[in-house]
Amino acid sequence: MAPASSLFKQAQEQSIGGIMDDQPYSCLDSDDITHVVREFIRLNVSSLPVVNGDGRLVG
Repeated sequence: MAPASSLFKQAQEQSIGGIMDDQPYSCLDSDDITHVVREFIRLNVSSLPVVNGDGRLVG
């Protein structure tokens, strides 16, 4: 994830592709809640994209 402040500073210097993470973290819709909470803690985040088994965004 890119913090908003870095987006504003770099807005005219490069495209979003230059600052995005090309391997974003996500969780599966089949993951157990305990596993997801542990990932939140490990990654120091409060949300993650949810994908299905095909890698399609579902939430």
